[in-house]
Amino acid sequence: MYKHRDFDMVMVSTNMPDEKPGVLKMLQRQHAAGKNYVFGSDDTYALQAAFDPKWDAPVPFTVVLSPEGKIIYQELGEVDILKLRRVILGNLPDPDYIGHRAYWAK
Repeated sequence: MYKHRDFDMVMVSTNMPDEKPGVLKMLQRQHAAGKNYVFGSDDTYALQAAFDPKWDAPVPFTVVLSPEGKIIYQELGEVDILKLRRVILGNLPDPDYIGHRAYWAK
């Protein structure tokens, strides 16, 4: 959906390093595009603290950053995909269609 847009998706898995083959298999099965990383340490608490000190549970954590590094979406647990898409589309520059961002930002 965002392949030809000015948008990068990076996924970081908190699985243990020895679980990398299983993570890669799941990503391939899902046809996951973008950059995918497996945290290269057993210390997942350090990774969690780097993203958000309040993140203290092994549940999905999603953060969307603007090009300026500002957090524009953050969710601990299951993602509301429609809300997430609206945030992404409402923040993508689109010089060909004035009003695109305003439409999705509603």
